[in-house]
Amino acid sequence: RPPELLLMAPYHHGVDMWSIGCIMAEILLRKAVFQGRDYMHQLTLIAEVIDIPLTTEEVATALPKTGQEQCRYVSKLGQKLRAQDPEGVTNNTKTRLFKRFGLDPEKCSNTWNRVMDLIAKLLVFDASRRLTAYQALRHPYLAHLFKEADDVAHEDLYGPDDPKTWEFDQRELGEADLRKLFWEEMNRGPPPEPKKVVKASANASAAGAAGSGAKPPAKSASTDDVSGKNGHAGSPDGAAKP
Repeated sequence: RPPELLLMAPYHHGVDMWSIGCIMAEILLRKAVFQGRDYMHQLTLIAEVIDIPLTTEEVATALPKTGQEQCRYVSKLGQKLRAQDPEGVTNNTKTRLFKRFGLDPEKCSNTWNRVMDLIAKLLVFDASRRLTAYQALRHPYLAHLFKEADDVAHEDLYGPDDPKTWEFDQRELGEADLRKLFWEEMNRGPPPEPKKVVKASANASAAGAAGSGAKPPAKSASTDDVSGKNGHAGSPDGAAKP
């Protein structure tokens, strides 16, 4: 979970981008990146890797919908960790990720540096500064897979607080409302099957061939012949034995 959810802030698009950064890191590291015992421990693990604000005002700016108590806690946590590790003040998230992986960025390939840069830009404390899906697809690590022609979305759909997209999350729904919504969803049923192309029957083909003077096609072995229903055992190649 990203810092804002641990601090009881509302859900938004940036939460999913944080999740993608964690998943990518876990695939490479082969274990959970921020495996906390509880939400406070998890927040500490996050603060050890990413850049977090060091003042209450900076936290409030990054998380405007978070209370003052949470803002003070985060700023004190950041100050405490930086005091324990002065070098961490000058290191950025990408460098700390390399250390977490036990790697030296100068000895790693360009591919490793690109993927670490992408992860670092997804694991950002301020959700408004995280890469959007639109931006992530154009990052150098993924650019060779991206095709402009395949892009069907627009940048304005990826804002962190899109009221049109997340309006449903603000509704006050009671039990009766939820039951009604579930019932409507269940009654929708499966999507309609695609229309099948009707092929001309063998008799119609033969009649058409006869009318035109052409010789009808040779009759193939029937299903009954192949299955042995008429007293003949079917052979592996699908033709009935005499």
